Amino acid sequence: MSEELMPEVMAEIEAGYRLRPATQVGLMLILTLLGLWLIYLAREYYDVPLEVCIIAGTIYLALLYPLIIKIRNRFTIALSFGFFGAAIAAIAYWLVTNVVLMPGGLSIEAIALYVVFLEIIVMELFHHLCEEYVFYERDWRSYLLTAVLSAGFFACLYVFLSAYALGFTAIVIAAVLTMMFAWAILPEKPI
Repeated sequence: MSEELMPEVMAEIEAGYRLRPATQVGLMLILTLLGLWLIYLAREYYDVPLEVCIIAGTIYLALLYPLIIKIRNRFTIALSFGFFGAAIAAIAYWLVTNVVLMPGGLSIEAIALYVVFLEIIVMELFHHLCEEYVFYERDWRSYLLTAVLSAGFFACLYVFLSAYALGFTAIVIAAVLTMMFAWAILPEKPI
């Protein structure tokens, strides 16, 4: 079979295993209300701050949406990007307000570790929520993006590990973990 026909054939095969669009939307609404209700209960009974509840709800919706909604059109793709942006903004807001702005400030090593954490979370959420826009072809754009993100990852990881006086071992550990990170974000065609 030619490569040009493969996406259409895969879409036809997957169509038999997908829920109808109305069922997907209904299931999404039910699970959204259930999750938000549980977050509300956590706020009421355990005195969870409102901002933490909003952040948890945003991340919950961002992770739930692509698991349930398999409809592919402009609206659903735009909504997926919206959830991606909202989840990243919520995580960054929480890190800045509760970690970076702490009294006494943070060391450069702690900030480097948070940047590494954010890079991993951003890439995984992007792969999860924005499947249609992940580069599946290995061309200069995908290699450039992988190189830039990996360089930042290596630099931050080295800064964090060098605080423990590991010397050359810090470079080796940072290099190995950076290769694993680059391999994870390097585009590959879906099977």
